[in-house]
Amino acid sequence: MGRTYLESRRKQMRKIDPALAAFMKAHLDRLKETKAGALVMLTPTGKAYTKRYFNEPWREDCNKLDAINADAEAHGKNVEYVKTADLNFHDNRGTAATLLAEAGATAPEIAEALCWSVDKAQKVIDLYLARRGVLAASAIRKLEDYRDRTTPS
Repeated sequence: MGRTYLESRRKQMRKIDPALAAFMKAHLDRLKETKAGALVMLTPTGKAYTKRYFNEPWREDCNKLDAINADAEAHGKNVEYVKTADLNFHDNRGTAATLLAEAGATAPEIAEALCWSVDKAQKVIDLYLARRGVLAASAIRKLEDYRDRTTPS
């Protein structure tokens, strides 16, 4: 925290003071000392990624992952995966929201961290967490812990 960034959202510029994980703050502080400034990702030549330059390696990596998954499936391994043709870079934000929710973050906290509305954060939580069962296992553990505390021995 303590850094101010300009964020463009729906044609409005506003200053934000994002909460950063310690590893991200350390990474940004290291970048501040380089010619890169505050850019998080750079091309091999040290320049900012353009959409085109980013999408080409993204798609190449997705194709490699599809090939690995297809090979595993062909060898009889029971694999569950999403076809990467259905993914785009913005899915990383949905993954971040899911991981934050699994870590116990609330919809308002996720919305603030990702500059989303609370409604959007809740929709992502409702859509993706229901499929994974992580929160269900956590809820059962909490119930068992509660019963252990309240049941006389």
